[in-house]
Amino acid sequence: MGSALPSLYRLSSDVVTRDIDGGLVLVNLATGGTWKLNETGAELCRVLERGASLEEMSAALVRRFGVTEEVAGPDARRLLEALMAQGLVTGPTAA
Repeated sequence: MGSALPSLYRLSSDVVTRDIDGGLVLVNLATGGTWKLNETGAELCRVLERGASLEEMSAALVRRFGVTEEVAGPDARRLLEALMAQGLVTGPTAA
């Protein structure tokens, strides 16, 4: 058998984003809810706009901010879980 394909996560189709002061605002058009993210959260959401695995999200933080995988991995997971709990991210789906 082949190796498993990575699971992809994406921003919900009900979510629009706007850049603001080094961060990002997410607006859920279905609920009217808004969320303001810092620069780290903004970077992760930009990756999620095109679809990404948790590993790709973590790698984006390593590239952008020069942190280690040990720092980036848990940070990416926490934000992903928080966004999913608010219905802002869908997934996982097969790549």
